[in-house]
Amino acid sequence: MNAGPVMAVDPEVSENVIVELDSASVTTYFSSEGMERAFYAVCGTYLFWHHLQRDHYCLNAELFPEIIQDAHFGLQLFYDRKPAYYDFANQTKKMNST
Repeated sequence: MNAGPVMAVDPEVSENVIVELDSASVTTYFSSEGMERAFYAVCGTYLFWHHLQRDHYCLNAELFPEIIQDAHFGLQLFYDRKPAYYDFANQTKKMNST
């Protein structure tokens, strides 16, 4: 399992997200109070995190290459820790981990 930074897609409104999990393929756990994370059980690929109180999801952006190709991003969190294999074409606000 890769523990490094992951680019995520935030659909903003949870009504835009329908999550159907195959319990044989997906592992979920509570990483902290009120925060659920999901991984593909076979290879450990990160799928999403779910803030239970707000019913808010952030999805692994690498699962949606067709969305990323045309996406306009406005904010980069943990910019100083981002993987070297991507850079956003548009200007964004950048927030470092420190």
